[in-house]
Amino acid sequence: MEFRVLKEQELKQWTTFCGSVFPVGEPYFMRHYMNDPYRDINGIFVAVENGEIKSSVRVFTRELLIRDKCIRIGGIGEVCTAGTHRGQGLSGVLLEMAIGYMDKHDMPLSMLGTGTNHHYSRFGWFSVPSYFKVYSLPACELPEGYEIRKMTGSDFESIKRLWRTYASLLCPVYKRTDEYYDLWVKNELKTTYVLLKDGLAVSYADCVKHDKGGIFVREYIGGENMDMMKPFLYQISKTEGWHPFAGISSPFACDPIFTTIYDFGQMFRINRPFELDGKTIRYEEDLRPYLNEFPELAVDSY
Repeated sequence: MEFRVLKEQELKQWTTFCGSVFPVGEPYFMRHYMNDPYRDINGIFVAVENGEIKSSVRVFTRELLIRDKCIRIGGIGEVCTAGTHRGQGLSGVLLEMAIGYMDKHDMPLSMLGTGTNHHYSRFGWFSVPSYFKVYSLPACELPEGYEIRKMTGSDFESIKRLWRTYASLLCPVYKRTDEYYDLWVKNELKTTYVLLKDGLAVSYADCVKHDKGGIFVREYIGGENMDMMKPFLYQISKTEGWHPFAGISSPFACDPIFTTIYDFGQMFRINRPFELDGKTIRYEEDLRPYLNEFPELAVDSY
């Protein structure tokens, strides 16, 4: 078994391999590579046997804003192993290579999303719960002057404006440059609606249909119109023909009356000490207080 960096000429073979392991299919992985303005093929590590890829780990380069400080992070994604080769420690070797890459490229912090937390905890990642609010959406009409519409190309700049104005209230949150918006975000939005007040976009929500028929809100910026969240989401459910209930990452919402669910899918690793608020962050307990209000950022996920 050979453990190494992916070669340029193997890119299609790699995306095909990842697509054969995950149900999202090959185009998802090619899109994630080609639309990433920070892509680096030297951040893709593979285990190869007889010319065939058997395992993969990728490091995504991102910047995370925590209390107004921008921290370069290594996002771990595209982790997969062929069914015939699982349990042999292949991804563990690749994760060690990824840790070395992050150290070399000055990434003091790492982040990933997973359903197999125990695997990553062996290599220093620790779990942070993600809290979600679940709402039943009462039937209601929008007040006079308000309307919704599905996002069009002309709304994209408004969405960028709303994010940049109000995302600073979230902590932590990814830094989004114009290039990142135009390449990544534009292609990762799913079913996106804008809320208009007197013709001006004042809020937006990116959603998908939940497997139980309601709305899973992937991203929501309410701006100065947070009280319109439930009517806005209800109108989306009505327009799409979805059941009138919604799940939303807690930091995106504000209503204290809700049903809370949570998972531990988000994990962090402190690769080396770094400064935050005049403090040195060395250990898990140093970082946790800054992660309590971390929203589930599906549009940014890798």
